Amino acid sequence: GLHVLDGTAGWRRVSDASVRALHETRDGRLLIGRSDGLHALQGGDTVRIWPRPGEAGAAGPVSAIAEDRAGRIWISPYTAGLRRIDPQGGVVSLRE
Repeated sequence: GLHVLDGTAGWRRVSDASVRALHETRDGRLLIGRSDGLHALQGGDTVRIWPRPGEAGAAGPVSAIAEDRAGRIWISPYTAGLRRIDPQGGVVSLRE
């Protein structure tokens, strides 16, 4: 699971899922590679980024997260090869 330290309330659990990878982007977002896909910490809660709701195919554990010079996020899901996420448009593309 994932816990955050709240300055007034102490530790608070924000995710029960197994965390496989963490990455802080240039703009300060915390990305979380979990057993069920890629999530971001927003407002103290986690929001799923990949797979998007209704997207075909099952999510797999995201074991690696990286950011390139253009600000694109690259993830390595266990069951889906290499994926690139464009933070501007949210486009997900497969790279083999």
